[in-house]
Amino acid sequence: MSSATHKISGLVIQQGATFQLVLDRLFYPYETHVASDGYTILKADGTVAPDAERILENYSGCTARMQIRATVDSPTTIANLTTDPSGGIVLAANRFTATISAAATAAMSGWETAVGDIEIIRADGTVERQYELDFVFSKEVTR
Repeated sequence: MSSATHKISGLVIQQGATFQLVLDRLFYPYETHVASDGYTILKADGTVAPDAERILENYSGCTARMQIRATVDSPTTIANLTTDPSGGIVLAANRFTATISAAATAAMSGWETAVGDIEIIRADGTVERQYELDFVFSKEVTR
């Protein structure tokens, strides 16, 4: 089980196109941080965290939910996805996949940027916010 929350910025939802977000989750069994280069993962003591020590997430028995809103405080959701049948989210091994249909993105309007998060619900009921998301909306020209 991993509890680190990762920030993903620059996600683009194109109006009228299918949106798909695929995330393969790996984690370290100890505290880490990203180096100033933005890529290298370091241990708390500043040494490089070796790839061989990464652990694959295990989503067995888990469910998930993802909401997108124009702002954190907005009462209105732009999209609400779950692992319920036809809910838009699929969990498999260490892979999270969220899909918003072309018809659903075509119906979107009234926003230019948005925020979201992804929460994983473990079999024991524990909820983990694994990702915080920033979106940009690209309006469709071809209609």
